Amino acid sequence: LFTLTLLIVSSVGIRPGFTQDMAYTQLSLPEGAKARLGKGSVGEVTYSPGGALLAVGSNIGIWLYDAKTFQELAFLPGQMDWIYSLSFSPDGKTLASGGGDMDCTIRLWDIAMVSLQTTLTGHMSGVRSLSFSPDGKTLTGCSNRTVFFWDVETGVVKLTLTGHKYRVNSVAFSPDGKTLAGCSNKTLFLWDVETGSVKAKLLRHTTVVNRVLFSPDGKTLVSASRSEKDHTIFLWDVETGSLKAKLIGHTAMVSHVLFSPDGKTLVSANQGERDHAIFFWDVATGSLKAKLTGHTGTANSVLFSSDGKTLASRSPDGEVHLWDVGTNSVKARFDTDRVRSIAFSPDGTTLASTNQNRKVHLWDVKTGSVKGTLTGYTGRIRSISFSPDGSTFAGVSYSGKVLLWDVETGSVKATLTRTTGEVRSAAFSPDSTTLAGVTWNPKDYGDYDYKVFFWDVATGKRKRILDTGSRIRRIAFSPDGTVLASLSYDSEVRLWDVETGVLKTELDEHKGEVRSVAFSPGGKVLATGSRDAGDDAVLLWDVATGELKEKFAGHSGSV
Repeated sequence: LFTLTLLIVSSVGIRPGFTQDMAYTQLSLPEGAKARLGKGSVGEVTYSPGGALLAVGSNIGIWLYDAKTFQELAFLPGQMDWIYSLSFSPDGKTLASGGGDMDCTIRLWDIAMVSLQTTLTGHMSGVRSLSFSPDGKTLTGCSNRTVFFWDVETGVVKLTLTGHKYRVNSVAFSPDGKTLAGCSNKTLFLWDVETGSVKAKLLRHTTVVNRVLFSPDGKTLVSASRSEKDHTIFLWDVETGSLKAKLIGHTAMVSHVLFSPDGKTLVSANQGERDHAIFFWDVATGSLKAKLTGHTGTANSVLFSSDGKTLASRSPDGEVHLWDVGTNSVKARFDTDRVRSIAFSPDGTTLASTNQNRKVHLWDVKTGSVKGTLTGYTGRIRSISFSPDGSTFAGVSYSGKVLLWDVETGSVKATLTRTTGEVRSAAFSPDSTTLAGVTWNPKDYGDYDYKVFFWDVATGKRKRILDTGSRIRRIAFSPDGTVLASLSYDSEVRLWDVETGVLKTELDEHKGEVRSVAFSPGGKVLATGSRDAGDDAVLLWDVATGELKEKFAGHSGSV
């Protein structure tokens, strides 16, 4: 599932830079874009060294916030992929961002100019961790089995650490800059930064280590397991390599660890399905001081402000929480609104988007502002659509629940009845009176009944059922609403009489998987597109007779 950032074209130009009066929908837009709807999915967060800025990395770029007012200040259109890692230089003038597996670059951003400074290439997979040396002259980045040391000023690779049997998950400089810690599989490494030689190997973990971090005084190293079975955190004496403490209390994989600025407290985040907690540990004794709850998703990253009074935490569902450390309460919360699917209203004035939090937002296309929010689901929303007359909005959840809303009032018009199983997709008839939904109903283990349900939009009652006999990918009504086309995973295209439910014809010329379908405006011709099996082609069919009229082949990829 992908998160989309939507750009609406107009004659408005770019307005870059820190502008306190500007909403996030207007920040750093490309030329000709009018508004941005949605902020993407959170990948990483970090404070600037002085604590004035909070950088939030997403799959569409990087958001910069004022850490005191929580105002959006700027948007950096980063890697064309998830932001896997973020790190400010010690002077706070440069922000480094590491891309995911589709964009393996490291980008250095000039914070004062809000512009791209340098792009570092060489990594062959996503950059899992970034760390500046204390003097800011060297940047390390790890991806797969390699650790690179970059000269920040020249962008040249100074040193490369290779030869690991397993992926290096995390790296961290010691406060004096002489040692680099890293974790690969179950082993912790301490490297001499000057020579690249291994100073020590720490081998007490029994499962894969996900995080390593030095305490502010450099005397303690923390390491956390990423296993679903092993939820432990180790505290190590850096000088002797001995184990100081084993922290036990997490009920799921430890997603993040962090020392407070004074080094007296260690914060860790729990990556559980139900227990999305943040733990405060006493470093001296290894005892649990506090447990913070409030996230609806896993808190995958935690960060202290420079004064240690505020903790920022984020979860992949788009939530960022700012906690008051003294009271353990939430100071502020902002949601980056993870967009899962979108739909325009027929008149083009409204855009609907769904997010991770089981909500539908209705956006004003002209202004980019939220017009309203539709709620009522108990599960995530799979697909959404407007009726052709724009009066009704349909949403299908992963649990199979189908709701119809009145677009004008935002109230639920009907909850559509069905049998067991789930509704996979839905389509309105051209006259907006009928909604057709594809359902997969469990029959026996590994076997399903595949049907299409037709509901009356006005009453919410079921009108008829088509037993299709095959797993359906997509359906489409003809312009006059009398014919329904269904695309099956078995490469068959079937045309059904909507009124009677009778199968009119089967179109079986495709050799590959049929992925798309479209009726001509007059409804007399049907176009279908396929992929695989050397059959990347578009076929045109006579709807009345089911005869193949034309085949457009020669595509070099899926249609």
